[in-house]
Amino acid sequence: MNYIGPDNIIAKRKEYFFPATSFFYKNPPQIIGGSMQYIFDHEDKRYVDFYAGVSVLNCGHSNSEILKDTIEQLSKVQHTTTLYLTQPMVELAQKLSEILPGDIKRTFFCVTGSEANEGAMALARLYTKRMASLL
Repeated sequence: MNYIGPDNIIAKRKEYFFPATSFFYKNPPQIIGGSMQYIFDHEDKRYVDFYAGVSVLNCGHSNSEILKDTIEQLSKVQHTTTLYLTQPMVELAQKLSEILPGDIKRTFFCVTGSEANEGAMALARLYTKRMASLL
């Protein structure tokens, strides 16, 4: 691949990104790949990624087992919702009920923090039987 380099990426960010979007480094590297706890720049320098994002933090970049399973699933169904009946979803919920502590048996699947917050509010209302706003 022909890498454009950090300076060109910074210029494109200034032109196309929302102004509040920033980076933390005086001379940031252009990250081109990752493997488990490491990320690599365009000059093939290796870094330990102490700032890994969602899913990477606990699983690693390009985890071979997760990558294999993900590609297999993507070849079948890329995206769906809890509105549809899918076997992997109920199998995951069952597995979670087996390994979570106490008597936790039910799962609420969601994609965003907003959905998670709404789910937590719904659960609190069900538990407390208080339907009024908590704010």
